Amino acid sequence: MLIATILVSLSLHTQAQNVDKRTRIKYLFTLMKQDSLLLKQMDISLASSRKMSDMMLKNAQVSMDSLMLKKRDVFMQKMIEKSRENALKFINEDMVEVYDQYFTLEEIEDFCTFYQTPAGRKLINNTSAIADDIAKRSATKYQPEIMKLLKEFMDESNRKIDFKYKN
Repeated sequence: MLIATILVSLSLHTQAQNVDKRTRIKYLFTLMKQDSLLLKQMDISLASSRKMSDMMLKNAQVSMDSLMLKKRDVFMQKMIEKSRENALKFINEDMVEVYDQYFTLEEIEDFCTFYQTPAGRKLINNTSAIADDIAKRSATKYQPEIMKLLKEFMDESNRKIDFKYKN
């Protein structure tokens, strides 16, 4: 009986420590502004997807009436809402589990301490601008190559379709 009591007590203590650690991980994410950063990155990605969708429709020479455009916009809005919901769930559940797996409570506390220093706050405050700069550089330096490949593919596909239906 004594052994069972000790095991239950240890189990409850471990669970309490785990809850405390996960609470501290969530606090760390608050310090790091993970939610706003992830949502901003997601918005950039969705805007890029929308541009790509517009370009594909234009290159495919598909005429879309206002009803189809409205349906697409409604679909995009649903996708955005679900993506935001999933992103917040990802941060508050999945990322917490991953950090819990890879870092000790002491390491989490060290991160929290760092992000409260001037250098840590500077990193946090500039992370969004850094991400924007990286995204802009990527879009201007590398995305045109991707778009060119996509256009070539779409043009070739259109030629094959035209050839198939004309012959």
